[in-house]
Amino acid sequence: MSVTLRRPRRAALLLLGLTAVATARATSTPGDGEWPARPIKVLVPYVAGGPVDNVTRMVMEVAAKSLKQPIVIENKPGANTQVATAQLARSAADGYTFGVVPAAYTTNLVLSDRLPYKSSDLAAVSHMVDIPLFLYTSATTPARNTKEFVAWAKQRSVSYASTGPGSTGHLLGEMLAMSAGLKGPTWPTTAVRSSCQTLWRAAWTTFSILPAGGCLK
Repeated sequence: MSVTLRRPRRAALLLLGLTAVATARATSTPGDGEWPARPIKVLVPYVAGGPVDNVTRMVMEVAAKSLKQPIVIENKPGANTQVATAQLARSAADGYTFGVVPAAYTTNLVLSDRLPYKSSDLAAVSHMVDIPLFLYTSATTPARNTKEFVAWAKQRSVSYASTGPGSTGHLLGEMLAMSAGLKGPTWPTTAVRSSCQTLWRAAWTTFSILPAGGCLK
């Protein structure tokens, strides 16, 4: 795996598609000294142990060896990634704070007119990784593919779990429900693992659209 972090003006990992590298845009350029001269911090907008967090840690482990400096992962979940992104935008413009910015960054720009940051506050550094999404269903569901699931779900009320309003899973779940004519409530959860647990227990939800590997026990 080859990882290159070029010296940013103010840093952020930009996850385009599902995941990439970016930086908070600075009004001035850091000094001309050797970079990095001290540890680097990477903000992850989700809880530890989830798919994005796990991928980030793997990539940053390689980057730390290449840069010969420690890279500290700081998990800052909340408000569909807005908490971490706002902290990134406020960070010092010195090239030592990066942030993971997933697809939710783009949807937030469209869905909210009161974001605690502006897109001009950040500058992209590098695409990091694409994480595919999968349709997960409860083990009690008789369907074994999407066509069978839609046919089965249209005959009853179904509900789906998402990782919060405006998240990629939430929007795709709504698209599936609207296009297939499915009816039922949404259950917002705080993390991918929480959404999976509702499926494992077959308690409140029937399906969820989540990152690959998100529901592996």
